[in-house]
Amino acid sequence: MTAAQTPNTRWRRLLAQLFVGLLAALLLYFAFRGIDWSELGARLAEADLTTMAVAWLLMSVAMALRSVRWGILVGVRAKPGFATMFWATTAGYVGNSYLPARAGDVMRSVLLGRYMGVPKTFVMGTTVTERVLDTIVIVVLAGAVVSLLPSAPGWLSSSSIVLSIVAFVALVALLAAPKLAGLVERLAARLPVAPTWRETLVTMWHEFFTGSLAMQNRLDAISFAILTFVIWTIDTTCVYTVATALGLDLVTPQIALLLVVALALSSVAPSTPGYVGVYQFVAVSVLAPFAVAKTEALALVLLFQAVIYAAVTPWGLIGLWRLGGLAATKNGDNDVAVKAEN
Repeated sequence: MTAAQTPNTRWRRLLAQLFVGLLAALLLYFAFRGIDWSELGARLAEADLTTMAVAWLLMSVAMALRSVRWGILVGVRAKPGFATMFWATTAGYVGNSYLPARAGDVMRSVLLGRYMGVPKTFVMGTTVTERVLDTIVIVVLAGAVVSLLPSAPGWLSSSSIVLSIVAFVALVALLAAPKLAGLVERLAARLPVAPTWRETLVTMWHEFFTGSLAMQNRLDAISFAILTFVIWTIDTTCVYTVATALGLDLVTPQIALLLVVALALSSVAPSTPGYVGVYQFVAVSVLAPFAVAKTEALALVLLFQAVIYAAVTPWGLIGLWRLGGLAATKNGDNDVAVKAEN
């Protein structure tokens, strides 16, 4: 049965990769159509390197804070140190930057679970919880931006409405799931499968939704909310800093926030590695109503992506090496003190 399914799985992956590639090519075509390449090159060359270095530092700080925020969710089951969370977070960003379909989220969950010696299902649950909560914040920010900037594109408002419904349902499910353990056990007992499969299903349910328990602790929830606010503020400042490096006076902090929210909304669904094509198309579409020329919009988003790659790549590669190279000796590591539940 497995041998018969393997070719089908390969074909599905191949078709998915083909679709993603065609999507990226199509979006890049519309984003760069009619562009003056020499003018774009000149705009990129004019960027102030010192200011760009500040943007790189801001991006690195944002990643560090994201690792602290993720650690709040993981802390329900284990007590990893800052270094461990940072390396896992940056390794995940490398995966999202160079692999399609947000593969980095799975990568960081597997790496962290293996390194700490806790179930990977639990870690994946914390990753999903983090993404759901982040989406809710993005939706709130989208609503605020639309009210502040009447010229914001209509799709931003409509997509935020759809995402708000999805995110709300997901949040309710995450918060309610740990309390439904008894119901899940009763339903699993009625399944016409072997007892081991039932036990596995119940265990996976418990592990996956354990990470959401942190949001039922008031102090953890407040800490998570504060960190989220700071992170998105830094992301907006980073975009504004890149615009400053290019001398784009038309890009105000409010417009920088609009671009950050639009890019975040476009990256919710699995997409191309590093969101190539998606980011370019979104930047051109969002900034056009504010009299930002296509060349300037592309220069801004290209340099912003360059900052992301410049920050993610070295930190992430070190993270991959650290978590992979030290996996065999995780029991003797002082950076992680696993607190298993009895």
